[in-house]
Amino acid sequence: MHADAERVMVMDDGDGQARRSMNADALDRSYRAGGYIASIDVLSPSEASALRSAFDRAHPSSPPAGDERFKPHLFLPFVNEIVRNETIASTVQAVLRTKNVLLWSSDFNVKGPKSGGYFPLHQDATYTGLEPADGGVTVWLAVSDADEESGCMAFIEGSQEFGQLPHVEGAAAADAGDKDGNNMLSRKQFVDIDDHDACKGRRVIAALRAGQASLHHFHLLHQSGPNNSSRPRIGLALRYIAASVKQTGKVREAVTLISGRTEHDGFDLEPSLPLGRRASEFEIERGKTAHRDSMRREKENYFDSSAAVKEYGG
Repeated sequence: MHADAERVMVMDDGDGQARRSMNADALDRSYRAGGYIASIDVLSPSEASALRSAFDRAHPSSPPAGDERFKPHLFLPFVNEIVRNETIASTVQAVLRTKNVLLWSSDFNVKGPKSGGYFPLHQDATYTGLEPADGGVTVWLAVSDADEESGCMAFIEGSQEFGQLPHVEGAAAADAGDKDGNNMLSRKQFVDIDDHDACKGRRVIAALRAGQASLHHFHLLHQSGPNNSSRPRIGLALRYIAASVKQTGKVREAVTLISGRTEHDGFDLEPSLPLGRRASEFEIERGKTAHRDSMRREKENYFDSSAAVKEYGG
């Protein structure tokens, strides 16, 4: 790719204030080396404010829980617009090295004010059944400001090079480290930091302002602490895959086409809400029907090896 092609704005990893323009090749090199991109500017302040307002209107009394947390792009128009955002899409294409991109899933991550919930050290690829994991990237968009006090993410630099690591889960997780029950991961899984050299890399704090996003490899070790602030910490995680990636689970899954084309017939394609106009009641209901079907399929694969957990929690 020519050096002047596709430019996006990326936060400087030094003082957290200065920005620099990186072309797609530079993004790719940075991502390959560390397994993450700490911050990109996605939305302007006014756009970020509008996103927060849309989230609050969709969830006026309580944050989304259970299946409602997942794949909201299928029935919420404002999320459908975000998953197709030009800056996000071009950055994902750069790090996945392809124009053919699918969205495997999306999910809201909400920690209430002064709440104890946390996400322990883990890898996103662990139960997805998606291979190769190199073809997957998580984009985490800050709907609200996310700093250390409110429980922003932290990455273990370079840990993706160690591949898939064993995770402790379920009752064993409670015995080993989740004694307070505040592990927010669906299978209560985590990686034991004392068992793996991968956990000994540099820890990078990924603080974000509302409207910024980070990206990380499906094998990158990452975590986030409890929200000790007086404000909610709200994020939207988007799980993109290259169209060449395949599902190895027992159940055929459905995905959303973001750009380019499909490269095999291993997935069904989900219906998409319209862009540039108001979605009709029929289109919203069609999206809700697709959401129920997609969640059923995803859960059958994701929880297949779990004897105790078969549903997504709050």
